[in-house]
Amino acid sequence: RGAAASSSTSSVMQTSLNLIKNIAGFGALCLPAGIERLSDSGLSSNEALGLGVALLLLFGVLNAWSFLLIGAACAQTETETYSAAVTATVGPKLARAVMLSSIFICATAAVGCQVVISATLTDVLAFALHTPFEALPRRGLQLLVVVLVLLPLCQLPSLKPLAPASLFGVLGTAATALCIVVRWLDGSYAPEGIYFEDVRWTPAFSSHPHPH
Repeated sequence: RGAAASSSTSSVMQTSLNLIKNIAGFGALCLPAGIERLSDSGLSSNEALGLGVALLLLFGVLNAWSFLLIGAACAQTETETYSAAVTATVGPKLARAVMLSSIFICATAAVGCQVVISATLTDVLAFALHTPFEALPRRGLQLLVVVLVLLPLCQLPSLKPLAPASLFGVLGTAATALCIVVRWLDGSYAPEGIYFEDVRWTPAFSSHPHPH
């Protein structure tokens, strides 16, 4: 029974890949839109970018510190899971409240995941079909994402099977970032660059969903 349980749970490396994929994936899609909102609020491009990077580093440090605290709590209480460490630390009654807050955080993350995936899907389809994204069935695509993507994922007993896809997603995000840096340095995104008109196109999840 113990061997079967261990084979169905994620290793540290697999869990790390899933976390990196989620953080990097959401960041790659949401951070540009957030910086654009800051620019629309009156900040210059450099100020908005600087504030975005500072907030990114701040939340990264807070997340890393939280992971370290959870690991330290598990080590001190000689437990192997977050829920067991909480129960051993604050008792079973308060542990229920902590677990409920964790469920609420996961639920809000699922909603955010659904919004990002469906908006990105709408964005990609609009670009591929040369159709305004307003003409696409946005709510239908959201329902499709929930039924075909999120619901099966939530029913998995473990996220271990997602590790290979997470590795592919992390490598894809890194390759995309590298290509963006290369194109930025060679001037492809400048007004006289070959991709200037392409980068002017505004995605559906942006605050200004129409081309400039």
